[in-house]
Parts: sequence; C-alpha cells; structure tokens
Amino acid sequence: MRGILPYILLFLGSLLAVGIIMGALLVFQPGLLGLAPAVTPVAADTTHAAQVPLKPYGPTLAELKGIDSLALQRAAVAMLRDSVNLLVRELAVVRRENDSLQSPTGAPMQPAPVAAGADSAVATEHRRASERKAMVKMLETMQADTIVRLLGEMSDGEVKELLLTLKTKQAAKILAALDPDRAAKLIR
Repeated sequence: MRGILPYILLFLGSLLAVGIIMGALLVFQPGLLGLAPAVTPVAADTTHAAQVPLKPYGPTLAELKGIDSLALQRAAVAMLRDSVNLLVRELAVVRRENDSLQSPTGAPMQPAPVAAGADSAVATEHRRASERKAMVKMLETMQADTIVRLLGEMSDGEVKELLLTLKTKQAAKILAALDPDRAAKLIR
C-alpha cells in the first residue's frame, strides 16, 4: 500500500490543480472555455441583411451558477478524456493506413482494408501487449535450457525482441545457453 500512496497523492494533486485552473479560467477568461456570450456576426454587405446570432458552445454562465465546482471539474476531466480517446482512435487509423502504404517489397501500394473500428485496433494492440507481458513473466521464471528449446522454433527477430524485453540476467543466461553462432547473430 505504501508503494501506491505517492501515485494516489500525485493523482489527487493533479485533480486539484486541474480544478483550480478550470475555476480560474471560468472566472477570468470564460471565452477560453467556450462560455463567452453569443456574438452576432457582422454581415459582409451593408444592405441591412438580417443578422443571425451564433449559437454558443457549451453551457452559459447562467446555467453554470447552480452547479458546484467539483461537478464542473468532473465534466471537464470527462471532456478531456473523451478528446484523448478520440485522438488515440484517430492515431490508430492513421498508423494502420501508413503501415498499409509502406510496402517493403516494392509492390504497388494498396489502401488498408477498413477495420470494424479504431476501438478494435486499440483493443487488439492492448491485448497483445498484455499477452507479451504475461509471456515475459513466465519466461523469467523458467530455466534457461528450457527456454532455449522453446526458442528453437522461433525466428531470430522474434527471439531478439523477446530477449530485449526480458531482464538482463535472464537474457544473458539464455544467450549463454544458445548455440554460439545463433547467439552471435542475435547480438549483432
């Protein structure tokens, strides 16, 4: 419990800082939060065209007066979290498109097939990372000779990636137990 206490304090301090900043912005610069009063656009021509008021973004100050500051902070954090999630999904889509355009064989570049959604790509990558962590934990508890027998079926690239994720002592034991020629290839 003592190990997690600094992280909890850091989280609470960060949340408090966000709340103070949001409160200060709300009081001193409501326009930055989209809370400024609606402004009517100036017509391009001077022929007495009807001016349409712009719809304000977000709640008005009158709507916010009855809401406590903690609820406002929670709403701001939720909006930020949604924005970050949207950016992560968009980044996954761009990465997938970029990967499909890079062809190492020089073959014509084909557009990436559209996946079910960016959420599935992010979830798949998260699942793969979790599986990798679990595999590394298992391998760190095994004997080096046993691991070498398992690595015999893997490509040098896969073995190298695996060695880089293991603890240094365990990776050194595995390299020592490997065939010297293969170990030399992996070290290069």
